[in-house]
Amino acid sequence: MSDSEKERLRLVELDYDRTSDFIKSVVATAGAIRGLAITIWLGLVGFALQQDLWELGALASVVAVLFLFLDGYHGWLYEEAMKHARAAEAVTSRYYNALSRGDDDPDALVDFRVQLRIHRFGLWSSLRHFAVRDLLIARPPLLYRVLYPSLLGLGVLVTVLVGAGVIGK
Repeated sequence: MSDSEKERLRLVELDYDRTSDFIKSVVATAGAIRGLAITIWLGLVGFALQQDLWELGALASVVAVLFLFLDGYHGWLYEEAMKHARAAEAVTSRYYNALSRGDDDPDALVDFRVQLRIHRFGLWSSLRHFAVRDLLIARPPLLYRVLYPSLLGLGVLVTVLVGAGVIGK
């Protein structure tokens, strides 16, 4: 391996470490967002029932939608960062394969060099702008397909039932 390849490999490892740190922070932030979303939503629904105000039930529905997008953005960031981490990991994996196979498999070194050359450095440079359709790839999908739609549906149900006088004070 040339000095240039060694330096590039070192940079790939650094890129992987930074991406891993970013993933950890996104996971922590997303967990805080989910806790906040459920707390605010539950508080609004509780007050809607206690105070017999359908408007608070409607606000709970709006809060569910807002947090769906906020949390979905972080889920998308997580997925994009994971793609970048997997690409960096592919480079180091090919390197380890080339080391372990040595002269027995000259193609292993070629595979490593190809992966090293095509790797795009920097997570931020590989990110594109977030769009609503990106919620479809946000992770974990169960939250965006079950939790937030359930909060929205229950908020609408509380709004209708409180507004009709079926439940409440």
